[in-house]
This record gives sequence, C-alpha cells and structure tokens, in this order.
Amino acid sequence: MSLSSLPPLSPMTILIVVLVLVLISLHQIRWFPLDTRRLLRAPVILLIGAVYLARDALNGTAGWSLHPMDLVLLVVEVLLALGGGLLMGRLSETKEVGGGVMMRLRPVGLVVWFGYFGVRIGTEVLAHGLHLALSSSTPLLLVMIAVVKGVQAAVMLQSSALATASLRTA
Repeated sequence: MSLSSLPPLSPMTILIVVLVLVLISLHQIRWFPLDTRRLLRAPVILLIGAVYLARDALNGTAGWSLHPMDLVLLVVEVLLALGGGLLMGRLSETKEVGGGVMMRLRPVGLVVWFGYFGVRIGTEVLAHGLHLALSSSTPLLLVMIAVVKGVQAAVMLQSSALATASLRTA
C-alpha cells in the first residue's frame, strides 16, 4: 500500500482543513464561560452531519459491506476517541471569574488534539489500503470527532462542578 494509491487532495481542500483545525485549536485554548449547551453543540452537530452523510448506507444503497477488519478498526478508533476526549478534558483548566466559571484547554491539550488527528489519518490510510469502506468513511470520522468532543465536554463539566463545589466550601 502506498500513499500514491490514495485519491489526491486538492491544495484548496488541504488549506481549508488546516484552517479549520487552526481555528478550532485557537478557540479551544481561549478562556470561555462554561456553558453546557455550548460544550455539547459541536458533538451534536457532528453526529447529525454523520447521520446525514450516512443516509445512503443506512438505506443499504451505498454499497458498504462490513468486513471483520472494519470492526477491529472501529473498536481501536472508539478507544482512541474515548482516551483522547478523556485526556483533553483532564488537560482543561477552570477559573472562577465574577461568580462564573471560565474554562479552556491547556496548550498541551492541543498536542493530544493534533495527535488524535495524526492517528486518525493513519487509520484512514490503513483502512483505505485494506479497501475498508466503512472504516475510511467520512461519517465514521465525524462520529469519532463527536466522541472526542463529547467525552471532553463531559469531563470538563464534571471537573468544573467539582472545582465550583470546592471553591464554595473553602
């Protein structure tokens, strides 16, 4: 399997992907008010997008077939997404400002974020090389990013609740 067998990406597509990742990264490391709806918005939007893109597969018209290797890669990716989200959530910090709670991802959390994408690209190349349509699908990518962001949000909300409770008892 060589990278030359992958479909070529246009320079514009690469530029857009890099720009989106940079914008999301800058957004994550800035302080923002803790808001449950805001934290859960991205995972929900990603899941809706995944279902929309997978509608042909769900109707049985996309020609996807489930290969045992798809299941192996799916389990690996779910574990990586859960671990990445958990670690990113733990690498977030909180502070109380004017009676409200502010949060942000520490810069070291960006290493986890970009590391997750590096691993995800690797599994994508592997899935494409093995001709695994499900494991190399865009809907699965969106679901995995939703898992990362959802777990990160859950950990951030939990740590915020604990931090707020300890500040009130102090």
